[in-house]
Amino acid sequence: MLILVCHNSEKHRFGEHKLAHIATRISALVDFVPATLADCILYFAELCEVAVDEGVAQQALTQSRGRYRLLAVAGRNLEDFALATGKPQLTAADTKGMNAL
Repeated sequence: MLILVCHNSEKHRFGEHKLAHIATRISALVDFVPATLADCILYFAELCEVAVDEGVAQQALTQSRGRYRLLAVAGRNLEDFALATGKPQLTAADTKGMNAL
């Protein structure tokens, strides 16, 4: 199995004559969409070493505009913040005014 990732603006290139042999082998196209609040809550629950409440997840979602790459950065920063403050979990009050990115 091969997973090919490219920007939407580059998909047209696989229709060109030189790459037509690749285009015939692409069986599925996936459209990535920004994360929702539910996605963000699940993301942090699964991948973040510190527990965060829905308010923190909402702050991270707003700041990242739902981009998973930026949510990963926020998760690392939240972990560092929790470690520095000695908190086992973070609430929106703990992170008020904080830029998680």
